Amino acid sequence: MLATGCTQSEKTHVTLPSQEDKPFLSLGADSQQLSIYPPYLESYTMATEMKQAQAVAKLEVNHQEVDQLGEKFELLMEPKANWEKFLMPAPISVATLGELVIKSMEEDDFHFSKDFPKEWLKYMKGTETFRTCLYEVSQRGWKAFNNANSNTVMINMWFECFSEMMEGVIQGALVGREELQTDREEAEACKFTAQETKEQFLDSINYLQELLQVWSKAKLSFNEELKAVQREWEQATGQEKIIKQDVTHAKKNQEWQEKQEEGAISQLKAIRTSCPLAMKEEDNSEIEQHRKRLVDIQERYEGSCETLIQLTETCKETEKTRMKLEFAERELEAKVVSLGHGLEALGRVKEQWEKMVSFFQMISHLIDSCLNWIKDYLGSAEDKQHINQAFETFSVAHLGQVMSETYTKINGKSPSVLSQAKEILCLDCSDAHFSSKKAELDKACEAQKAQSHLVLEMREKFKKKLSKVEEKIKR
Repeated sequence: MLATGCTQSEKTHVTLPSQEDKPFLSLGADSQQLSIYPPYLESYTMATEMKQAQAVAKLEVNHQEVDQLGEKFELLMEPKANWEKFLMPAPISVATLGELVIKSMEEDDFHFSKDFPKEWLKYMKGTETFRTCLYEVSQRGWKAFNNANSNTVMINMWFECFSEMMEGVIQGALVGREELQTDREEAEACKFTAQETKEQFLDSINYLQELLQVWSKAKLSFNEELKAVQREWEQATGQEKIIKQDVTHAKKNQEWQEKQEEGAISQLKAIRTSCPLAMKEEDNSEIEQHRKRLVDIQERYEGSCETLIQLTETCKETEKTRMKLEFAERELEAKVVSLGHGLEALGRVKEQWEKMVSFFQMISHLIDSCLNWIKDYLGSAEDKQHINQAFETFSVAHLGQVMSETYTKINGKSPSVLSQAKEILCLDCSDAHFSSKKAELDKACEAQKAQSHLVLEMREKFKKKLSKVEEKIKR
């Protein structure tokens, strides 16, 4: 179990160490070399002093090494010089995911994987709609950040205790082998949790990678479908235009036929009115001709009416088809836009979570550096250490402390925000609590974005601490 809240006094032995319990380091007042025993042992006999000389490591110091400490540390830390870039995106990634969830609730949910074979889906089984995918991403993110938060607190405690111990060593404190062995075991436990956290983020990234591939294919599929619908819409629109023109012509023809019928009826009435009761044979023939003409006109009129009715029905059907195609076009466009936003946002989330993998890998490397230093001493037959080695180890431990502390500060709320995202995805837009939950999530996302400035503040704090320790050594 890791030590918590340890102080320098707790990390320092005040009893005379035996050869079996070999202490670690002691820095004396001499500017050139560490004393092999602290001041409170000066009353012991020369024999006792010689025995302890074999059990205490010598920390050799010279002014040239002290002057080069800053330069050596810069070289040592060069690969980690921009460690803040691995942390700054973390809260932003959570905000990005939260904002995507909010945006998804403004549109209808939709299926996208109906045409994709299930056998090549390793992570996405059971997630076939846009929102279920976002829920799964939020769930995996919540697990990763929640686990990372608890693990990083433990890692931070170890780095804090170890860096305090190393600072004491640089200033002359003694550390027993038994305590150093405990530090080694705790460091190995911390390294395991760092690797475990990294693997959990990798699992989330693998899901995101598969999701992005499926969404990319779905977007292409919807785009092809959209193009086909747009072509059909153009055809339907052109057909509707032609039919409307035919309807206009049919109406005009009907009106003309109607006038023809009215004229024929008027003529027939006029002939009947002008003829006397005793009609001649030729007059009867004229009336018959007008009657036949009227019948012909009426038949043509009825035909034009039927044509107009048919064209009107066809026009209505064509209009319905066009409207359906317009609706389908809007739906497909909405899907393409949603997938586009999702691909862009989750693509950034994936990149940002990849930085989290790099961050915890860096933490593992820092723990490894401290472990190597511990192992080198515990396994070394020569009880000698140089000031630059001790300072470098302190610097590494303190960097790990600052990095892990920074992580806990800026990501403390990340699991809570992701829980809010999951909750809102389970609500219906008509739910009475939806608006308030949406506003809470939106506010939480804005707060997440503001966390990034803490990273730069912690970096400056780290630099100031190193400068103070370096100045103490030079004095």
